[in-house]
Amino acid sequence: GAPAPEATLEGLIAQALAEGQTDQAIDDIVNQAVADGTLEAPAGLRTTEGRVDTAVLLASILARAQSAEGEEGGLSQGDLSEPTAVIEGGTLAMQVATEDVLYVVQSGDSLGSLALRFYGDAGLFTAIFKANRQVLDTPESLAVGMKLLIPARAGL
Repeated sequence: GAPAPEATLEGLIAQALAEGQTDQAIDDIVNQAVADGTLEAPAGLRTTEGRVDTAVLLASILARAQSAEGEEGGLSQGDLSEPTAVIEGGTLAMQVATEDVLYVVQSGDSLGSLALRFYGDAGLFTAIFKANRQVLDTPESLAVGMKLLIPARAGL
C-alpha cells in the first residue's frame, strides 16, 4: 500500500475543523497524536502541564488565514468591525506595547499563549524565551509561578 501522508499539526487541525470538531476535541486529538509520537509539538506551544496549547495554535492558524484573505483585497471588512476575541488582561497588553512587564506564569500558560496575549502573535514567543534565558532552559521548561519578563513590544 501507499505510505500514509505525512501528518502535520495544521493538517490535523484543518481536518478536525472541517469535520466540525469542538476546540476540546481538537485539543484531545492533537495531544493524543503528540503523545503517540505521530506529530511533533512546536516549541513554545507546550503548556505548564506539558500539553500542546491548541487554543494558541488555532488562533495563529486563523490569524494567518485572515491575513491571507486580507492581502488580496487591501482592507477587508473585518478590519473595521468589533474585535472577535477579548484578551484577558487587556491593560497589560496595552502596557507591554511600550514597557517591559513582569508576568507570573499561570497553570495552562505556554510561551505561545503569552506571545499571543501580549503581542497578538504567537510566533513572537521566541522574544519572551530569549528575554528569560536565565530561568528557561528550553521553551518547554515553563513552570507555574515562574516570573517572566515580557519585553516591550516596541523594543522587539
